Amino acid sequence: MIDDVLERGLCQLKSWSLRSPVVFCLSAFLFSRLLFWLLAFSADVYLGFPLQPQHFFYHYDSFWYQDIAIHGYSAVANFEGHVNYVFFPLLPLVVGVLSQLTHISVGWMGQIFCQCCFGLSLWLFYKVVQLRISEDAARWGVIILAFSPFNIYFSSFYTESLFLVLSLGVWFAAYRGRWLVVGMLAALLSATRPNGVMMIVPLLYFIFQAFRDKALKPSMLFVVLAPLGALIYMSFLYVHFGDALAFLHNEQASWHRSGWNFHVFFLQLGYNYLHFPYDTLVFFIATLLIVRTIRAKYWPEAIYFVIMLWPALSSGSFMSLARFSGCLFTFYFALVLITKDKPCLRYVLFSLFLALSGVYVYAWLTPSPFLM
Repeated sequence: MIDDVLERGLCQLKSWSLRSPVVFCLSAFLFSRLLFWLLAFSADVYLGFPLQPQHFFYHYDSFWYQDIAIHGYSAVANFEGHVNYVFFPLLPLVVGVLSQLTHISVGWMGQIFCQCCFGLSLWLFYKVVQLRISEDAARWGVIILAFSPFNIYFSSFYTESLFLVLSLGVWFAAYRGRWLVVGMLAALLSATRPNGVMMIVPLLYFIFQAFRDKALKPSMLFVVLAPLGALIYMSFLYVHFGDALAFLHNEQASWHRSGWNFHVFFLQLGYNYLHFPYDTLVFFIATLLIVRTIRAKYWPEAIYFVIMLWPALSSGSFMSLARFSGCLFTFYFALVLITKDKPCLRYVLFSLFLALSGVYVYAWLTPSPFLM
């Protein structure tokens, strides 16, 4: 009797050791959150305490999402002509509802919700990389994602964490053949950010693969749900503002994103190199990572990587291209491929990420415009 109890206890203890994916991901999440909060607090002390803790990861677009969560959408423009309906609704809608239910301020609830999304993303990324590469690669992938300098966005009241968890959810469900879940999560993704609707492209590649392998299933038809979130939002804009593409038109008119200027693509790239070298550098890194993913013949991931950057590249300006690149899960998937079976390179990358994290947090709190 006692032996049975001890054996069950040892089994439970073993399941909750670092060998457990859940415990490993949770540990990476907690230690990385502690690091970024310590970096933010240290930077705040160095700057002379200009910010309260609730504002460490609350800048730029966070104000727009808070305004939408509290007041809803409006056609009233600010002094620059910007209107809040350029921001898609899922994040402010969820945060606004949670804030009302918990009586936690929208600012804090936005950060808490995004942190929770990121924590779940680590586990999903583990499962995806484990499935596609190996167990060792999955653990390493979780570490570099958890300690990436782009966590300034994953920690903030931004759409990046929500976009990440939904993208990984779609990916994991697709590889497990859960096509209804794929369609539902993809629909939510398209209501999160405009480029979310592009998820339909890699999903069509999955269908093409199944057709080629003579493994088509009727349930794959659920991928047609992918653009539903964006279509619902466009219907809302048409009913309330008379223009289903109001978000796009305001971006073109007031946010300096004229769109589809591929005849000046290289001129724009050169301009960005001179005026926004950080964005251009990260774009070149992303390009190299795309090439590495293609060479390794991870075609769905390569297609996702390219297609999610396409709206930023076709916007007429490459503003925030670094953020759009470094916050895609395929950015880290490709880094895992490059550092696979290369422990020295892993140490170098991890050390670089730690150093850059301090720089990014300081720049975020300053705030520096290159991190917008």
